[in-house]
Amino acid sequence: ADGCIESVMGVSRDVTQRHQAEVTLKENAELFQRMTTNSFDGINICTFDPLTRQRRLVSCNDRYVKISGYSRKALKQARDLNALTTLHASKSGQKRSFRCILNGTPFSGITSWNRPDGRPNAYEWTAIPYKKDGRYFIIGIDHDITKRQTAETSLRKSEEKFSKAFMSSPDMIAITTLTDGLIIEVNDSFRHILGYARDDLIGRRADKLNIL
Repeated sequence: ADGCIESVMGVSRDVTQRHQAEVTLKENAELFQRMTTNSFDGINICTFDPLTRQRRLVSCNDRYVKISGYSRKALKQARDLNALTTLHASKSGQKRSFRCILNGTPFSGITSWNRPDGRPNAYEWTAIPYKKDGRYFIIGIDHDITKRQTAETSLRKSEEKFSKAFMSSPDMIAITTLTDGLIIEVNDSFRHILGYARDDLIGRRADKLNIL
């Protein structure tokens, strides 16, 4: 009655679980940031417009920028990232990718950047599409395979050169196994001089044919 507080009623709520959840979320966000920052693969998040089929960059790590050959600013300002790349896929493959985006199904492929410096390149990518608040997004993980493709191309060219030299040689040449002398391959001169068809020689033992 004299204006003094005689009692206080309070309501308390246990927020321990919520606090733990917030801490866990923050820790996971930090771990994800550390992973993307230090990843050897390019990681990006893009928006996707199903009407125009354009991709616009939302976020990416430094490795993604380096693989592309463009500046981060140029990538962010690009109205469509697809215009900066060459997709190594058929029309039917592109249609499948589009359906995967709409269905939220991961898919993969091989693409090359149209780099400003013109440097040949190629990368394998995995796309993880998802939809949020009515908008389509794609998480991309890009692995640079330029060196591997270069090595494969060099090996293929070397094999082609060897094959041409092997087949066109005027000398008789045969390739056999060391253990049992099975004929693996013969050149044209070998067949012509001995008068055998190729199928009659491959897989046979040279000593059984009385030719070596």
